[in-house]
Amino acid sequence: MLSTLNSIFDPMGILSPFSIQGRILLRELTTGASWDTPLPISYQNKWNAWKASLTSLKDMQIPRMFTPISTSIAEDVQLHVYCDASELAVAAVAYMQTRSGGDSHIGFVMGRAKFGSVQRAHYP
Repeated sequence: MLSTLNSIFDPMGILSPFSIQGRILLRELTTGASWDTPLPISYQNKWNAWKASLTSLKDMQIPRMFTPISTSIAEDVQLHVYCDASELAVAAVAYMQTRSGGDSHIGFVMGRAKFGSVQRAHYP
């Protein structure tokens, strides 16, 4: 399971929404279990379903440029960053918007996700 998750090469975080699901599932499946303990059938089915969904990624294509308008000639360039957290994971994503001559384009820049316990802020 760990080998499968670590085989996903994603330096820009494009697959973060996908891979974080696998990492959360791994943590759920291995909590309280030792390395040699076989997984219950219900967990094996969940893992196998997630692993089978990897095949949908084989046809994915990623453009080399963020947007078709160069930032050096764009009239306006903006970076939009969004983030969210739950009790299971924290995630952030950044998009770049370029505008020139009435055209506007939005492109993916980077994404990150991390699973783990999220500390909630407690205010008096």
